[in-house]
Amino acid sequence: MWKGLRAVVENLDDWRDLPLSQLMQNVGSTLVSNTGGASGPLYGTAFMRLGTAWQDVDHVNGPAWMSGMAKAVEGIAQRGKTQAGDGTLLDVWSLVAAILDEKEPAWKKIEGAAKKRMTDTESTVVKKGAEHCSAINR
Repeated sequence: MWKGLRAVVENLDDWRDLPLSQLMQNVGSTLVSNTGGASGPLYGTAFMRLGTAWQDVDHVNGPAWMSGMAKAVEGIAQRGKTQAGDGTLLDVWSLVAAILDEKEPAWKKIEGAAKKRMTDTESTVVKKGAEHCSAINR
């Protein structure tokens, strides 16, 4: 992720005046092309889906976050061929999207729930990704 994020930061000045949707598309494609393993394509897809969801958005408000996260989660699931409960980053992202979909989401609740879900996955039987392959080969 470091290499991909560094490439994003290096391009931010050039992207400064882009519409939000194009900025997210650029961040996503940069992550995909500069980050190795599954992380680049998964996080990159999430950002590209945010860009798609925010096509006509000038600033991100509650409804924009909800629609953006729903699209990002959908993209991660499709790209990773996974679903919530498989012990992947989708477990955290889908939980955050569900909380955002509540009538009045609270950022502290999102932060706490995401951290809890992340630590909960430590005991989850991983069904996808490198950890799954490592467990099979042990």
